[in-house]
Amino acid sequence: MRRARFPLPPLLLLAGLTACGDGAIPARIDAYDAPRTLWDLSGAEPPPTGTVTVGQTAAEGGTDAGRGAELYGILCAPCHGARGAGDGLVVGRYVPAPPPLDLPRLRAADDAALLAVIAHGHGRMYGFADRTDAAARRAILAHLRMLQSGGMPEGDTP
Repeated sequence: MRRARFPLPPLLLLAGLTACGDGAIPARIDAYDAPRTLWDLSGAEPPPTGTVTVGQTAAEGGTDAGRGAELYGILCAPCHGARGAGDGLVVGRYVPAPPPLDLPRLRAADDAALLAVIAHGHGRMYGFADRTDAAARRAILAHLRMLQSGGMPEGDTP
């Protein structure tokens, strides 16, 4: 006599699904949500106090002087040099030397003209309007004016 086979795997699957509570799928956890409890480490931690995001202005917690020096070092120093003397790393290899930023005509130029040059370029210099916003260009100008006034000691770097 032959014994009837009992379909054990489908019944175990059915029993397992019914044992999982209401069968609802848990909600998605967003990485930027605050942790729900002290021990819940599933979300990301908030940024440290005093963190300044890209594009943040001084009124929102950033510093124009620090931001201007940082942007000058990234965007301007390769050609103009760390102190604005026109002796950047790419000068002579890829581009001719730009004029020193402490020339009397550049010291006498008004801020609007220098902001226009930073945004749209002049001569061989290309503009940075597509890479920077107005607040960033003003921060670069503030750092440039500080360099022109001799405000940076010899040992410091921007």
